[in-house]
Amino acid sequence: MGVPSLIGALLAIVPLFAQGESLLKRPDDGRCLGRLDGSPHYTACADAVRIVASSVGVERFAIRLSTEDTCIGAFGEDVLFVGCDRAAVFALEPAKTSTFRLRIADSGKCLGEVAGAPRYTDCGWAPVFMTVSA
Repeated sequence: MGVPSLIGALLAIVPLFAQGESLLKRPDDGRCLGRLDGSPHYTACADAVRIVASSVGVERFAIRLSTEDTCIGAFGEDVLFVGCDRAAVFALEPAKTSTFRLRIADSGKCLGEVAGAPRYTDCGWAPVFMTVSA
């Protein structure tokens, strides 16, 4: 990772680890990660889930919903809300300044979208995200 990429990654991740809650926003269409009928869904940011990051190692973290013991998990290509003991472990893939892709650590899959629903896809096709204060 070059210096500009490292700086971009650090700028992107700081809000996740800062005190308080964040939203995971897609700047390309303005939607955020939310919940519909208990499942992950991209929604208007007013309806988004609030998240916090939990460090699980060097440059790796889990994403927890801020008001409950629920984290973002993975089952194949499916994005799920699961107990934090089964959380997916993520690493950042820096994109542009303050934006990033969320890659499952030790994998070529990133948080993306298939037919409007959150799915893990090839990182080359995955949208970029940014964090915004909740």
